[in-house]
Amino acid sequence: MNLISYWQQTSDRTIVKSADLPTTSDVVIIGAGVHGASAAYYAAKLAESTGQQVTLLEQELPAFGASGRNGGFISTGTADGYASTAKRVGRDVAKHILTLSMRTRGLIQTALSEDNIKCDYRITGKINYALSEASFANMRTSAQMMREDGLDIEMLDHKELQKLVDTPLSEEIEGGKYVASDGLLHSAKFVVGLVAAAQKHGATICLNTKVTGMSAASTTVNIQTNRGNISAGAVIVSVNAWSSTVLPKLKDLITPVRGQILSYVPIAPVLRQGMGVEVTPTGEYWQQTVDGSIVIGGCRYDAPDREWNVLAEGLHDGVQTSIEKVLPRLFPRLGPLTIEQRWAGPMAFTPDYLPVIDRANELPNTWVSGGFCGHGMVFSLPFGQLLAQAALQNTTPSDLLPFRLSRPSL
Repeated sequence: MNLISYWQQTSDRTIVKSADLPTTSDVVIIGAGVHGASAAYYAAKLAESTGQQVTLLEQELPAFGASGRNGGFISTGTADGYASTAKRVGRDVAKHILTLSMRTRGLIQTALSEDNIKCDYRITGKINYALSEASFANMRTSAQMMREDGLDIEMLDHKELQKLVDTPLSEEIEGGKYVASDGLLHSAKFVVGLVAAAQKHGATICLNTKVTGMSAASTTVNIQTNRGNISAGAVIVSVNAWSSTVLPKLKDLITPVRGQILSYVPIAPVLRQGMGVEVTPTGEYWQQTVDGSIVIGGCRYDAPDREWNVLAEGLHDGVQTSIEKVLPRLFPRLGPLTIEQRWAGPMAFTPDYLPVIDRANELPNTWVSGGFCGHGMVFSLPFGQLLAQAALQNTTPSDLLPFRLSRPSL
């Protein structure tokens, strides 16, 4: 089954031209989602001055996985809520992660400007709605902590939120939190743009190249693929939901989780911000794109297994039905909506809701990047920049220490 997403359908992934597989490369990045694309982009830019060779391998096309099937948010913070993260890993670590996520905005602006990447990026703000007094109180606690730690975030009541939204809100909405600096983009165009820019800066891009095995060869790594073998001085494994298929030791640490999404036929602009809510405990999210389509996902809580440990692309009828009920419930006068596309996306989660960014100790100078818990876009460029430095210089940037494999919370 090939359930193509709205993002994949409306992007031109053919602008990236596949090259022959080289036999050697200084750095090999596996996976052309947003994190692999970011790492390849920054590695290629760094390698322009050092003469090192950068190669990106992708089993299908850019933005094939979660990066081309998501909500298209550039938001801020952690996947599990700031107060929960601080309780789990400590306030100082939580603040470091928050600050790291805030770097993304500036890096995106620079990359789009310097390499002319067109991806409908706009700063719209993001609203998270609270449907009960208890939820509103919990939001307020997290928002206060984030404000103290450097994020400009507001708590708005029902009337204040209504001023931001061009259709009447359900009376069920108590209020919500609003981050004016958060943004939206076309996720597949963004990833394709990064890969094309990496290619422009000298990276070799090998599409439809599936990694079938890796082994240590003294100080290098031998990578086996369906198109032959390549020897790498350094490797970045950035395949997220597929992590354990490349590095089996990650099986119990990075778990695939399927997310269900659909899009509606374009309507007049009404929902200007990125938006989220917890109609179900696993959360829902949506945006209205620049062409008027509404992309909405979530409700996996309504699947018997919560879509946990599911890598297949198939749809769950109960989850899709639940998604269809979200917007009419929250915006009762939005009018009739016609479904245009349905799809699913393979996210990946970790036990402590923080990603893994660390060396894979079983192979020389090999890094793993995965387990973004639905927040991969948030950290994409900062992590890509740091991983490029790590691989090319064989160092461990201190900014990555909270995401190490040996952390107690994992």
